[in-house]
Parts: sequence; structure tokens; C-alpha cells
Amino acid sequence: MRIEIQALRALAVILVILYHLWPKRLTGGYIGVDVFFVISGFLITSHLLREVARTGRISLAAFWARRVRRLLPAAMLVLLVVAVATILLVPDVYWRQYMTEIGASSVYLQNWQLASDSVSYLAQNNSASPVQHFWSLSLEEQFYVVWPVLLVIGLFATRARAARIHTRVLLGIVAVVTIASFAVSVIWTRDVAASAYFVTPTRMWEFGAGALLAFAPVIARGAQLRTALSWAGLVTIALSAITLSGATPFPGSLALLPVLGTVAVIAAGNPSTVWSPTRLGGLRPVQFVGDISYSLYLWHWPFIVIVPFVLGSPLTAAGKVCIIVASLVIAFLTKKFVEDRFRTRPTPVVRRSRRAFVSAAAAMLVLVALCGTTITVLDGRNAAEAKQILAADSGSCFGAAAMEPANHCADPFATTGDMTPTFAKTDLNEIPDPRGGTTCEAIPGSTEIRSCDIGTSAHPSRTIAMLGDSHVMHYMEAMRAITSHQNWNVVTYVKSACGATGAPDVLLLELARDQNECAAWGTAVVNEIIANPAIDTVIFSNYANRYSQDNGARRITEARYQAVWNKLIAGGKRVLVIADVPRTHGDSVPDCLVANAADPTACDIPTAQALTPDIMAKAAATYNGKSVTLLDMTDKYCRDATCHVRIGGVIVYADTGHITNTWSRTLAPYIEAALVGK
Repeated sequence: MRIEIQALRALAVILVILYHLWPKRLTGGYIGVDVFFVISGFLITSHLLREVARTGRISLAAFWARRVRRLLPAAMLVLLVVAVATILLVPDVYWRQYMTEIGASSVYLQNWQLASDSVSYLAQNNSASPVQHFWSLSLEEQFYVVWPVLLVIGLFATRARAARIHTRVLLGIVAVVTIASFAVSVIWTRDVAASAYFVTPTRMWEFGAGALLAFAPVIARGAQLRTALSWAGLVTIALSAITLSGATPFPGSLALLPVLGTVAVIAAGNPSTVWSPTRLGGLRPVQFVGDISYSLYLWHWPFIVIVPFVLGSPLTAAGKVCIIVASLVIAFLTKKFVEDRFRTRPTPVVRRSRRAFVSAAAAMLVLVALCGTTITVLDGRNAAEAKQILAADSGSCFGAAAMEPANHCADPFATTGDMTPTFAKTDLNEIPDPRGGTTCEAIPGSTEIRSCDIGTSAHPSRTIAMLGDSHVMHYMEAMRAITSHQNWNVVTYVKSACGATGAPDVLLLELARDQNECAAWGTAVVNEIIANPAIDTVIFSNYANRYSQDNGARRITEARYQAVWNKLIAGGKRVLVIADVPRTHGDSVPDCLVANAADPTACDIPTAQALTPDIMAKAAATYNGKSVTLLDMTDKYCRDATCHVRIGGVIVYADTGHITNTWSRTLAPYIEAALVGK
């Protein structure tokens, strides 16, 4: 094994671990994975080229079997341990997310799972799971599947040509894929940086950079020049780790820094000058860390995520040092008794390949089944709790009714067992749609109008539309409760992170990529509502005060809301504006309640922080209740300078700011009263 590559592996894994433990100290330590990508591209392509030179072909089965034996045993062991530890040590409020990600990691699709979550408005506040780091391993496995196939295609196309032609064609394929992927990376990172970080097309060029080097491994001659090149590469990697941060759009063009730095170090090899970094890289501790780097990468992150649950407190500096030591020990044991055992087992080639594939499939199946079973058990608990809550949803001190002075509820904010944080986290209007997103809302990047009917659609006495972002979707459950005894039909028009103003200059800065589609959707929906003579009233609400206008130059003004309401009024519709809900601390409320089980009031919010000026409500108030009416239910959330997250035995929020269906249902009488008056 080449000394400089082992040293690079050691450097890469140390950067990643230090970044994970002290992200504010080593802000760009995440570039360690980019170093790994370049190394993989170089080593894998070098191996395949040697096979072509030796045999004139590439055996896909043998190649994939070697990758399975090398990588899967340790990975599957870690995933199994994490799954069991999740069940035994982690509160069940996290099980659904963790098990979903463990399942995705077991089939090496974790990077796409995280990419999907990164652009999902309702999943953006997911906590870090203990297998989140498997995104890079998933991406590597996808590279191992695709890369040799591309080279085989190149060999097939030149099967009757000389070896020289083979090499040129293969080099051309690698160069084209690398350049194309780099272009995609720059564009995708510019437009959708959150998902660009994880997806395969934006990262393939990093493997390709290493692969290109495999065609010309010597790009510098002379020991002094190679030494200078090696140091330049190491300095570039170090500067990347120090200067980049989580706020840096990445990968994109800035990923060239760690990528080219790694290429330089590999190209320089091991120069034997006095001032060569080979002396440092060849030290036994450095080579040892490089040797166990794969297992070390696998184990360190689950420790970081799960140990705080065991301790019941965040990690201290001493705890972080202990995690480093424990990770080193268990990584060494995994390398010796798992990695080496499966990789070097003497078995005939055909049997070895077949056994590797069967074992891999069986391990994946077991993990997916375990994750699926856990989620099914969790769903069963939640379903049983939903029935209990539905049966309890009648008392004068349940939910929002507990805030009514006339009901004389002793302590509206008492902690009761009526509703658990685990159930609250799932108590949302999320019905997956096979086409993407959820059934009742337009998905990001789309102008498609999706709607759902609530109540009586055959011969309703009146029809009401719901218009806005996910903060109007809050009230679907309230409308279900109302239409259970009113002969009404409710039609939903929802697009998350879209203010529904139809104004092309209005956007939510966090999801600016959807601005044009949002405007087109808002205009089309308003026109559809106006064109429907059955609709007499429009319920309007959104994530107030988070939208900007003039393409982000300033906060949205009252005029932008009034413009769309005036258009609806001119079309013969009345508008009920529901003021937005109080702000939370910004973290998942169910998670907060679990973390602060001894003092749930730690999750409540002072009104000064929770009740920011609501421009949408202010705009509605200017109509004086004529064609536009404002419904402000702040008094159902807040009392005595505090806005509460648990009221009348009900957890108010399902995440950072979306209310639970159960809480929404308890607001139904107030919404119904406002609608009856219209």
C-alpha cells in the first residue's frame, strides 16, 4: 500500500471526526470525504486498467464481489448495531427517521434519502441520525456499480482495436463523465445547494479526478519538484478544512480545492527528499489510522449521536475525547476481525463471488425487515394512541378549550399522558403521493395544481377553498371536524413554502429556487377559485413574516397580500384570514419535550419571541371585517407572557412550527364560528 495514500486516508478521517465533534473549530473538515472520493477514483480505476492490460477485459462479477467483501461486512455490522441501539437506547420519537435512514443506508441509497429530505419543507428540521454519514458510503457504492460498467462499454466499443486505442477511448469516457459531472455540480450547487451536497451527479467528477490521474500517475519528475507538489497539495487540503464552512455552497467549484490538493499528493507519490512529507506520513500512528480509516469512519458518528441519549446530556470535551478513543479501539477490532477476515478468506473465485452476493442480499434484507418491523410497531402504537385521543376529544378542558376562562380548567398546561411526543411527531397531514410529495399540495419546483376535497362534495350547502402554504394545511383537520356535521365541501389549494400571492417577486429565501413556480401556481389557483361559482369563501393563511418581496430586498408588505385578496373579492369571494401560529424555539417541539421530560416548560416560548409582528394579519385588519375577516387565535396559545407547546393535554406542534392534527381539531369551533358569520 502506498504510504501517501494511507496518510491521506488518515488525514481525511481525522478531518471528518474533528469536524463532527468540533464543527465550529474546524469549519470545513467535511472535505475529508472529498479526499476519500478522489482516492477511490484513483485506486479503483488503476485496478481496472491493470486488469484490462493483463486480460483485455473487466470481470464485473469479480470486481463487485471484491467490493462486497471489502466493504459490506463492516458496514452491515455497524448498521445492525445502530438499529438495535436505537430500539434499546433512543427515545421512540426518533425511531421513524432513524429506521428509515438505516434502511436506506443498508441498500446504499442514504445520499438520495438525505437529498430528498433536504428539499422537503417538512423534513428540513430532522435531527441528525446515527447513520447520516452513510451518505458518502452510499455514493461510493453507486460509483462502484456505475464506473466499471462505463469502462466495459468502452472496451466493447473498441474490442477489435489495439490496446492503445482501448486506453484512449477509456480516457475519453472518463474525461467526458468528469467534465459533465463538474458542470452539473456547479449548476446544481448554485440552484439547489442543499440537495447538491448529497447527490451522485454532482460528486462523480471527484472520483473522475482521481480516475484521470490513474491514466497518467506520474505528472511531475524530480524528487524536489514532487516534494513541493506534495506539500502544496497538503496545504491546499488544510486550507480548505480551515476556510470553508457549512455556509459555503458545496460541492460546486470550491470542491476543486480539496480535490486538486488530493490529486497533487497522489501524483507526487513518496519523494525521498529530506523535507518530504513522506517522513511524517510514514509514521506508524499515521499509517495505523489510515489502515483502520474505513471502520473508524463507520463507528465514530453513531457514538456521537447515541452517547448523549445514554448520558442524558450533551457531550463534554472529555466525552468527545472518550468517543475518539472508543472509536479507535472498536475500529481496530472491526478491521482485524471483520474487514480482514472477509476480504482475505481463501475461497474459489466463482464460489466466492456467489457467496458474497448472496450474503450481501441477505444482510440487506434482514436490516430492511428489522427497520420496517420497527416502524410498523411504532405505527401500531400511534394508531392506538390516536383512538384514545379521539375518544378523549370531548372534555371542556381538552386542547384549546382549556384556555377558555368559562371552563375553569385548573391547569391548562399540566403534563398529562393524553398525548406523547412520539405520536405528536406523526400527527400531520402527510399523505405520500406516488407522483412525489403529498397528495394535497403542489410539490416544490412544480406548478401542478393538486387539491383535496373535505366534507360533502355531492350536494354541499356551501363550498369553501383553503389557500396558502403548509401553514394553511394546519387547518385541514379542523375542517374535517367541522364538515362532519356541516353540509359543506372544502377544497384545498396548498403549496409549501409558497405565499400564494401570485406575485413574481415574492419568495421564501430558504427555498428561493421555487419562486417562479410559486408565482405561476398562485396566479393559476386564484383564477381557478374565481372561476368556480360554488366557492363562496376562501380561508387564507401562510408562514407569516417569512416571505420577502422585491426578490429578497425587503420583507413582504401588506400590499402584496391585499392584492390577491382584492382579486378574490372582485371575483365574488369572501376571505377569512387566519393569523399565523406563534413561533417556537426553532427546534422540533416533540424532540424538545423528550429532551426536557423533567421540565417540559423549557420548550415554551416567551411572547416577546413567539409573537413577532404579523404583516398578513395586519393587512387583513385594514378591511374592518367587511369582505376580509381576520381570525386571530393567539389567546388559545398564549397566556401570562408565555406561549405554550402543551395545552389541555394536547401537544400543539408536530415539529418546529406546524400544529398537530389533534390541536387543529380543537380549534374547529373557533374557525367554524368565523365561517358561519361569513
